[in-house]
Amino acid sequence: MGTFGSSSSWNPVLNKMMYIRQASPDDMPFIKECIDRFRLDDEDLDYRQFIAAMDGEVIAGFGRIRPHNDVYELASVGVVDYKRNKGIGRMIVKYLIDHFPSNEVYITTDIPEYFERFGFSEISPGPKELVAKLKRVCKSECREGAAVMVYKKGYRNSNGMQYSHILTRLKLLANPEAVRGMARYGINPEHTYGISIPNLRKLAKEIGKDHGLSQELWSSGIHEARILAGMIDDPEMVTEGQMESWVKDFDSWDVCDQCCMNLFEDTKSAYQICVKWSSRDEEFVKRAGFVLMARLAVSDKNAKDQVFLKFLPVIKREATDNRNFVKKAINWALRQIGKRNINLNKVAIRTAKEIQKIDSKSAKWVATDAIRELTSKEVQKRLHSERVK
Repeated sequence: MGTFGSSSSWNPVLNKMMYIRQASPDDMPFIKECIDRFRLDDEDLDYRQFIAAMDGEVIAGFGRIRPHNDVYELASVGVVDYKRNKGIGRMIVKYLIDHFPSNEVYITTDIPEYFERFGFSEISPGPKELVAKLKRVCKSECREGAAVMVYKKGYRNSNGMQYSHILTRLKLLANPEAVRGMARYGINPEHTYGISIPNLRKLAKEIGKDHGLSQELWSSGIHEARILAGMIDDPEMVTEGQMESWVKDFDSWDVCDQCCMNLFEDTKSAYQICVKWSSRDEEFVKRAGFVLMARLAVSDKNAKDQVFLKFLPVIKREATDNRNFVKKAINWALRQIGKRNINLNKVAIRTAKEIQKIDSKSAKWVATDAIRELTSKEVQKRLHSERVK
């Protein structure tokens, strides 16, 4: 389909009820059936051009960005009959506009009044490729009033930061020597630039919070762009569906940990989803569950002890997992819960001693290391002094 279609993938952009994702080959029979029924543009149907607006597991609508040599067209936008008049079409059009690969967004349509709401205006004659398409497709369908329209845009967030500009900034910060060092510490070197966390935090502060931009950065597949995405996303706009989608992409412990501490721990689903992920088989999904437990124990100062007491049986249950990145996260969660206050310290030590009796090398390491820290003079002194206060 050309460089646009193959250069990136689509990741979910969500509101409270719906989410948008890249269409798949399995979606195309249904999308094609709808296109035929709605009498939409059925030329050159390629799943890589399409996005699907999902209501749960059901396709509620779709649209695409269709390339015509050097001109791109917003095309084939449709909403299934029983999902209309719910703002889905508007969501699809806005998403496609925001992700358009050029500043001029073209459409060919016989309902120009609908697209005028988005700021489109009719042009004549328009790009020759679209004029030819208008004659070939719209006129053959006997559609009166068909026209070429254009919307001029230059997507930037409120601080003037553009996706392509941010990727350029990341490339300029690249440090190949750091990448080699990261590999020695178990970080996946694929699609990695070797940018330090302080530099990413500085860039994130410059960008500010931007949910839409974070989705684009995550979809790039670039290691540091994904860490940056977690730093700038708005936790109020993050749904469980997005969290499930992102956690499946985790391929390094640092992306996992940074995403959990910069974003996931502040979402409304954090307490429920960490328990859910703790029982999953995927290495970094399970790690994410326990990293979230550890982070919540550190950062949520107002949480009651009861919520952390519920984590301890989960920690005991999973302590036999011998995978390095998993057992270290389990140990981390146990230690952070035990350092929260003197009451949780006592229960965490008791849990650790129970884990220590399990016939498992991993479990014994998790427990022994935790007991060493939780019973240390430094930790005990701090917890007892806080209790006096």
